[in-house]
Amino acid sequence: MRIHLLEQYQMGINIAVLFCCGIFSIMILIAVLLKRKKTEQRRAFAFMLGAYAVLMLEDLVNYFYEDTQLAQLQMATNILSYMLTAVATYSIYNYLLKYLEFKRDRDENHIVHIWAKIYTALCICFLLFGGMSNLFFVIDSEGMFRATKWAFLAAIVFAPTAIANVVLSIAGQRYSRFREGIIHTVFCVVYTVFGTLDSINTTTFNYILFVIFSMLIYIFIDLEQERESEQNEKDLIVSELNALRLQMNPHFIYNTLASIDALCVINPEEARVLIDKFTKHLRASYLNDPAITVPFEQELKNLECYLEVEKTRFPDLEVVYDIKVTDFMLPALTVQPILENAIKHGICGRDYGKGTVTIATCESDSAYVVRIIDDGVGFDASQPLEDDGRHHIGIANTKKRLELIGGGSLKITSIPNVGTSVDIIIPKEK
Repeated sequence: MRIHLLEQYQMGINIAVLFCCGIFSIMILIAVLLKRKKTEQRRAFAFMLGAYAVLMLEDLVNYFYEDTQLAQLQMATNILSYMLTAVATYSIYNYLLKYLEFKRDRDENHIVHIWAKIYTALCICFLLFGGMSNLFFVIDSEGMFRATKWAFLAAIVFAPTAIANVVLSIAGQRYSRFREGIIHTVFCVVYTVFGTLDSINTTTFNYILFVIFSMLIYIFIDLEQERESEQNEKDLIVSELNALRLQMNPHFIYNTLASIDALCVINPEEARVLIDKFTKHLRASYLNDPAITVPFEQELKNLECYLEVEKTRFPDLEVVYDIKVTDFMLPALTVQPILENAIKHGICGRDYGKGTVTIATCESDSAYVVRIIDDGVGFDASQPLEDDGRHHIGIANTKKRLELIGGGSLKITSIPNVGTSVDIIIPKEK
């Protein structure tokens, strides 16, 4: 009677453990699947979580057989549990292998993958045979699961995979942080020991360990790698933005310096004023962080400095401001390249420096719009822009910077001999 009560007590603990661990595994799995970036390592981690969640819930079903007439069905589900254990054990190996490949930045030998799959298939066949022949367990007259004296063979069959898991976790320490290597190694060693003991004593404490280490892997490895990946992407964007800024057409600087040189002889005072405006423009344009977003009012002041310099070079240039909204942010040095393109290739293309440039702003429900309009030579907007290394580099540059920083875009409308309108669109949600 006492033994029977102990068995019921142990069965109750096993049911609670399987249910809670299964739910926690599913929750971690959902968190992993919801990640935006899917990597091979993350897919392997999700496969591992999914395999163990199915195994735990399937094991849970085995504790609810009370009718001895269902002994055959109970035997079938227990055999299935053994076979799912082989798949789950392989899932740990697969995760560690993908982790190692990620750290080494190369794929492992295909023979390694093939060996693991073939061996897992052989384990499944062996476990199927052992279960059907009552080698590992029997269902007694009361419908209770009983491990046989040969139950340890079901644990030994996983020894090569368990050893391979430990080897992979240790190998990964050479290419990863100490903490990551410790988590993987301790997980493989402790889980293997408890998994062997639990398979013999029909307990489920190894599942508790699995959930604990899965949470550690998710928090200290998966999330940390995601943060590092995002930081690397940001660093790459900043580097690309710096490269784009260095591509800015230097002709404006050369021409402005030439104008200052001429004014120093004709009108030194005006040359001094021009140098002051030119210095302010350069400071705003080239000394700021290229990835920074600035208030439009600040960008507008920079544009005014730039246009004052241009009007010194082109006295017949007329500038019209139609500013309806200023309370928004945009990537620094966004409008000036478009404005420079409008003056250099639009207005100067028809009548040297004689024409009108309009700077306008407006907003819709979803975006802010900065519009640059010129009454220059225009071009056929239905044809792709010719990339000759000089023309339209301001457009391509600004378009790329808008996409990288704020998810913005450009819309170009042009009619030959009439003029060009360029809309810089800044999404409000960004």
